[in-house]
Amino acid sequence: FWLKLVAHSAAHHLDCHCNQSSWNMAQPVKWGVLGCASIAHKVAAAINDAENATIYAVASRTREKAEAFAAELAKDAKILSYEEIVADPEVQVLYIPLPTGLRKEWILKAARNNKHVLSEKPLAANARDARAIVDACSSAGVQLMDGTMFMHNERTTDMHEAISDTGSFGAVGRVVSSFTVPFPEDFDNIRVKRAMEPLGCLGDLGWYCARMSLWAYDYDEPDYVMCHFHDETAEGVPLDCTSTMRFSGGRTAIFDCSFKHSLRQSVQVIGSKKMLSVNDFVVPSEKTLKYEVSEMSLGTHEFFPNEVLKTAVEPVSPQQVLMVQKMSSIAASGNLEEFWPKIAMQTQVLMGALVASARREGAWVAPREPAASKTRVGTKTRPVEDSPVTLRKATFTNVCDLYPESKGVNLQVKVVSVKEVPGANPMAEVVLGDSSGTVTFIARGDHLDLLKEGVSCVMRNSSVRMFNGHIRLQVDRWGKVESSEDFDFEVDTSKDMSSTEYELVEGDH
Repeated sequence: FWLKLVAHSAAHHLDCHCNQSSWNMAQPVKWGVLGCASIAHKVAAAINDAENATIYAVASRTREKAEAFAAELAKDAKILSYEEIVADPEVQVLYIPLPTGLRKEWILKAARNNKHVLSEKPLAANARDARAIVDACSSAGVQLMDGTMFMHNERTTDMHEAISDTGSFGAVGRVVSSFTVPFPEDFDNIRVKRAMEPLGCLGDLGWYCARMSLWAYDYDEPDYVMCHFHDETAEGVPLDCTSTMRFSGGRTAIFDCSFKHSLRQSVQVIGSKKMLSVNDFVVPSEKTLKYEVSEMSLGTHEFFPNEVLKTAVEPVSPQQVLMVQKMSSIAASGNLEEFWPKIAMQTQVLMGALVASARREGAWVAPREPAASKTRVGTKTRPVEDSPVTLRKATFTNVCDLYPESKGVNLQVKVVSVKEVPGANPMAEVVLGDSSGTVTFIARGDHLDLLKEGVSCVMRNSSVRMFNGHIRLQVDRWGKVESSEDFDFEVDTSKDMSSTEYELVEGDH
């Protein structure tokens, strides 16, 4: 993973807002708004209120919608199509509030056209797509930032100073957060459509809890995560979930997110001496930003006294305005900040690991970024020149290319069906497939817990074993079955590699 981001780095990025008068306001940065979703109204208003930004162009699916948006929030803005706004050389920063399922295409196009990008979160449907986005923006030399607004307010900086004072606060050992928003039972919009928002409440709400947990632990990477989806749509979009993350040294973070419960947006950062708590950490409930640092003592049997240090911050500007001003200052100066895409990528990787855990009925999963060359946060590594190890990128085979003597095969597949095989030892015939076909896998032991219908998984170093003349896939002690984020292909069930019968014949000597 990436190198550890230490506390003062995050504080530095946030403190930059306090010196707003230093910005050169002669030429405000020109923003394009690509999509007119409800959240775009909030950000567009923030662009209008920012000291160093202006809305130059607006694009939507229809010209009529873009015109209505501009009439309300950007009367002088150009009305463009999606393709026109990413290609317009005058646009310096592109704000992209499109649904997650559509976001990757337009961020990549923005990067190719040298646009800085402020994207709504999550960055993408999965970590592989997010890595492609981060790499594309880095290669193009443009800034990428996700729209986690609380990262930009002054309270976040103040709170970090409080929990970093280990002499007073003690060592942080647990973070507990919640973000739940009640929607009616017949709620039906893109938030619960798999093609648009496959991560459901986890990506929409849990993203903030995961980010706050990382923030509290100075962006250390958890060793393992666990997640349960307590309610899902028929398409498998999570509506209600709980998650636990285990960090080194016995530290933990616990959060829940849901579309089913009353509105809550709270966090507790628990130290060995004191506790910090906030009841509105995502969207402030009032202009004054409040938080509490408290210390409870055992006292008498009748009462446990609680000493509370109430702290409030009067913001210079709303957090969404500070976010826009931060992005505009980067665009104007050309001084890119790696901090923002790194924490976006780290949060996206956590999302993928949490989904993988939920699909394995709450099994512990180690977060792993798709790029093999990345270094895990918080680990010590030798310089490249001192390391004799060269990692070779795995190659993957299509199911349709399996043959009776296939060995050392890596596959990316989905579980189509699971059929238990009667007998003394638990066993199941599991049909696995990709976009090229299906094959039957004989599952035993731990594989039975992992391979559930609908789950995506990676088969490493697998091989073919012939059973009554038919291909059966197997993974022995030299191979491995791993859970994965959901693959975006459709399984082709018309070509079953295990249905073909082979006959063993002798060749000519």
